[in-house]
Amino acid sequence: MSNENQGRRLDSWKEIADYLGRDVRTAVRWEKEKGLPVRRLPGGKRQSVFAFAEEIDDWLKQLDEPEAVCESPAVAPSDSSLPADKARTSRSFIAPAATWIMAAGLFAALAWLGWSFFKVSKPPSALAPRASTPHEIAFNSPAGTLRFQRTEIDTGIQPYRFSPVDLNGDGRFDLVFSSALGDVVGVLLGKGDGSFQPAQILAGRCAGVESFTLADFNRDGHLDIAAACFAGNEVVVHWGRGDATFPQRTEIPIAGGPRFLAAGDLNEDGWPDLVASSYGDGALHVLMNQAGQLTSKPLSRFEGAAFVALADLNGDKHVDLVASLRIQGRYGLGIFWGKGDSTFRPDRNMPKWSEVSTIPAGNIYINDLNGDGFMDISYSVWNRSVIVILGQGRGEFSEPFALPGTEQSGGLRAFSIGDLDLDGKLDIFVADSRAGSLLLYRGNGDGSFALAIFATVGADTYFYPVIVDINRDGLPDILLNNYFEKRLDLLKADWKKNTDR
Repeated sequence: MSNENQGRRLDSWKEIADYLGRDVRTAVRWEKEKGLPVRRLPGGKRQSVFAFAEEIDDWLKQLDEPEAVCESPAVAPSDSSLPADKARTSRSFIAPAATWIMAAGLFAALAWLGWSFFKVSKPPSALAPRASTPHEIAFNSPAGTLRFQRTEIDTGIQPYRFSPVDLNGDGRFDLVFSSALGDVVGVLLGKGDGSFQPAQILAGRCAGVESFTLADFNRDGHLDIAAACFAGNEVVVHWGRGDATFPQRTEIPIAGGPRFLAAGDLNEDGWPDLVASSYGDGALHVLMNQAGQLTSKPLSRFEGAAFVALADLNGDKHVDLVASLRIQGRYGLGIFWGKGDSTFRPDRNMPKWSEVSTIPAGNIYINDLNGDGFMDISYSVWNRSVIVILGQGRGEFSEPFALPGTEQSGGLRAFSIGDLDLDGKLDIFVADSRAGSLLLYRGNGDGSFALAIFATVGADTYFYPVIVDINRDGLPDILLNNYFEKRLDLLKADWKKNTDR
């Protein structure tokens, strides 16, 4: 498959099948049996699907048995070596038997196709996890036991990414969430105890929204929401009034379909700017903010671009850019060193850490994981592993290492960072959706991590976790999006001190 196919959106089963060089029935079966990355639009009809060519290419590379994809017909051994009379007898016996076998196979195929059509026609919300999610999960630490009680937060639509933030200044966490298939951005107002009012969908559709970020873009003291609408080729800013309502919006055209966003002051004028990655053409764009007016200009173009993050990586007080990239067939992270005037100097070695086999597309976090005062980078490679790179100061980094147990994870989506065991050290919390596991990697304070299996949950249940003290009681709670069930699951923490010490 050629590079020009990268970034293409395939808008039907026929286009997906044509891209694979197979028929529609085979494409449907590959989704069910082999995990072909197909997405569904609202309503769940068989034709209401789409996929991204780059994700299909990555999926093809990740198959354990690539030859299975080719599905070459088996070649029967020739009977030309048999004597003529035996060969005729063999053929006369095989002919009717083959007819019956073919008829039986055709009947089985039609029956399977009907069943498959029924399964595919059902909306995503009808899919059920293979195991039930515990209502209580306990985690033992040296100081005591954290018990997490699960409660459900109804969103009314499949929540994809979400962020806890106080939108109306009442001191309580609210939730902003996106739904990539529902083409919307929604708001849940918090009651302060971990429960929420019914979801409010912001006015105006945002075609294909997957990523969003929050900042006070017009400096009126109220948070605004910028959403990447990749199918609409625009970034939409919803202007907040400080009461969790967003009555006005502004569209900024971005060619190629913006997919991921990050906010930061790139030219140090006090106004938050934006960086967007464009899925269709692999470009990075800078959206400069001039007194609340955002205008776009291209930064650079690659074969592929995904997640973006902004932070000062080398201690020069200027914001630097980290982006998931594909360059000349190599996957990894690109680092752009900020000059403080909205321009960047690209690292001479891009992409860095390019031994990964697909574009890093889950999360990028920039934290000080080992307490040495230097920023570290952690990121997830889609359906593969979580990788940590420790900063050594002045823009230098250690060799990357994968968290143990995630190298062959077939269902990794994303992770979150926070102090879950209350020991003052940052931990990493991973959701492995295919294995149906929630994994806690306890930080040792020196940049290394120890694996502790946190819980076994339903497969294909959770994708993007967030650690936050949602009820402000001083204990770390966990929020997870239960995508197929149209809800968020809150694991609310309760602490029992260890009295046996």
